[in-house]
Amino acid sequence: MNKINLIYGSLLHDIGKINYRGTSERAKHSKLGGDFIKSFEQFKITDLTDCIRYHHAQEMTSVKSSKKENALFYLTYMADNISSGMDRRPDLEEGEDGFSWDKKVALSSVFNVLHEKEKGRQTYSYPFVARTHEQKEPLNFPNDAQNQYTKGYYDGLISDMKPVLAKLIPDKQHINSLLQMMESLWSYVPSSTDKTQLVDISLYDHSRTTAAIASAIYDYFQAENITDYQKELFDDNATEFYEKKVFLMMSFDMSGVQSFIYNISGSKALKSLRARSFYLDMLLEYLSDNLLDKLELSRANLIYSGGGHAYLLLSNTEATKKILSDFEQELKAWFLDKFKIDLFLAMAYTEVSGNDLMNKNGHYRDIYRRLSKEISAKKANRYTVKEILALNGGGSENERECRECKRSDLLIKEDDNKYICGLCHDLQKISSHLIEEDIFVVANEGVLDLPFGKKMSALSYTKAEKIKQKESDAKLYTKNISETGRDLVTKIDMGDYTYSSDFQKMLQEVEKGINRLGVLRADVDNLGQAFINGIPDDYLSISRTATFSRAMSRFFKNYLNQLLEEKHYKINVIYAGGDDLFMIGAWQDILDFSLELKAKFAEFTQGKLTLSAGIGMFREKYPVARMAALTGDLEDAAKDYKVHENDDKATKNAVTLFDSENVFSWETLETDIFVKIELLTEKFATFDETGNTFIYRLIALLRGVKDDQQINIARLAYTLSRMEEKIGSEFAQKLYDWANSDRKTLIMALEIYVLKTRER
Repeated sequence: MNKINLIYGSLLHDIGKINYRGTSERAKHSKLGGDFIKSFEQFKITDLTDCIRYHHAQEMTSVKSSKKENALFYLTYMADNISSGMDRRPDLEEGEDGFSWDKKVALSSVFNVLHEKEKGRQTYSYPFVARTHEQKEPLNFPNDAQNQYTKGYYDGLISDMKPVLAKLIPDKQHINSLLQMMESLWSYVPSSTDKTQLVDISLYDHSRTTAAIASAIYDYFQAENITDYQKELFDDNATEFYEKKVFLMMSFDMSGVQSFIYNISGSKALKSLRARSFYLDMLLEYLSDNLLDKLELSRANLIYSGGGHAYLLLSNTEATKKILSDFEQELKAWFLDKFKIDLFLAMAYTEVSGNDLMNKNGHYRDIYRRLSKEISAKKANRYTVKEILALNGGGSENERECRECKRSDLLIKEDDNKYICGLCHDLQKISSHLIEEDIFVVANEGVLDLPFGKKMSALSYTKAEKIKQKESDAKLYTKNISETGRDLVTKIDMGDYTYSSDFQKMLQEVEKGINRLGVLRADVDNLGQAFINGIPDDYLSISRTATFSRAMSRFFKNYLNQLLEEKHYKINVIYAGGDDLFMIGAWQDILDFSLELKAKFAEFTQGKLTLSAGIGMFREKYPVARMAALTGDLEDAAKDYKVHENDDKATKNAVTLFDSENVFSWETLETDIFVKIELLTEKFATFDETGNTFIYRLIALLRGVKDDQQINIARLAYTLSRMEEKIGSEFAQKLYDWANSDRKTLIMALEIYVLKTRER
């Protein structure tokens, strides 16, 4: 029970900051927080409330003579220091007189200091938002306005927290419900209002990492038989503790994700794409939860999960390492049995100290470099000789294969006498439910196989509750909605916007233009480098990188849905991870949305990060695997884009349209090609088929000229003169000038115009 009290106390250690900012009381936040929590009868646990009441040096000094040497608040104190890097500055407590506290200060953006040397520092902040469980994640972009958070805002938060806290019981089963409340209500609450410091870490992120660090320290002390927490963490030995390798940073990394998602070609491939991507996301979340359960830790210790990767902060003990080793071996066997060599999960960890996590010694970046090196080594040596022999000897002599993924084992015969493998069958079965239902249940019975003998289903809340009553250890997950309750493990963010599951009907709604699907694949440029090197040394900490990672997931898994919903784009999101996306829809909507996506992402990241994308166009029945592969090639071409041909490095920040030769900067697409399309539409909108005939002729003339040749001036002039009466001499001159100076963008504009206006 001590550990549970520590986790709750550490999660809630700064709750008094909301009370301080929402009232006129002149008291320190630790006292206000302790008194507030004690107003709930079930939280009147001394070990828990002491973590809230005493986590600053001044107050700890005043009570240490009357408290036990193993009081849990010493662990919260140290974890709070490491989470915030507090040893860099005086141990200040919000509410203390004589310091630069500003109750109204808004949460600053973590992107303010990203790439500071190259792009400068900004002073953007967020408007105040909070949401209850009924609401979706609100769109909230940083801006340069003088945002302020009033007393009324914080008073509203207190009112929102009270009914949730009144229902919570401080036990293991409700920890994740508390985390859900904190994420919903505290994500835009500044952890500190000290105007002399950066104010870009939310109270949610700081409190979550504080609890993760505190529980890891607790496990370390238990393993080392250390019982005098005061001596180790507060008295003279505290400085030495920062150097001890108390923690493990552990990582999951899944290989083969792209092939698993896109390598399907059957008639139902489009319908099962989302199910495949979600299955992998859910698999990683479930594995993280399962491991945390084995280690008796909470989801506070899950620093980041998304895009096939996860990072967890654990305790550096032999018991932890043994659990990790056993976990890895069991998972390896399951992955081999379930996926053969199609998917591989690498696990690695590295020992870290408190100073490493705070980057006090300049080693924070090394944590991720070491993990990356270890993961790469695991991938290079995936299987033992015995496992390889078993794989080679286990081939199927079955001449039949799965109609979707082409596997030749574990086949099920369908009504049409064709065959499908068990996994594809289950994925198709659950696909529609992923969109329709909001609860995911992990239990002994279900649809999709998970490790350790469990299965997952997507169900209504009523059906999920019945399973929970029948099976006490079943776990419930919510989709895009925060809920509080016993064993509601977490909210699974899912980019699941769906205009229509029937692509044929979707295309039929498009009144004009070529009848084609558009495919968009996009990826954040140099995100790995931004994560490792983007934040200046002075500001690197575990809380800040957690904040940065969560912001990226928030954009791609939450905001993306709302951006699409606002204008009812005819698009289905197939996959949206922590930094990339894949979507299919009507090609005009895909093209239009690509520009909105680029603009909104730039706004969200304050221009500090960019996207590169590929846009392909295909017939409805074109194989999905080929759509994905070809559009991936287009995306790669955009990643190789250079502003100037002789530049040493690729500039990226570009989009490729339909063909690898058509690579343009986003600015060119928006301010050049789209402007030309608007003018073409204006001039040719009232024309009959002769207008398009003229454009076809002009395109042929322009395309017939090689890059190193001058256009045939006489033929161009003649072609334009024949249309001058209808389009006007001024526009004819524009076309003439564009043809000579800007031929590539003119061709692209003409082709898109024809595709948009062509009769179906």
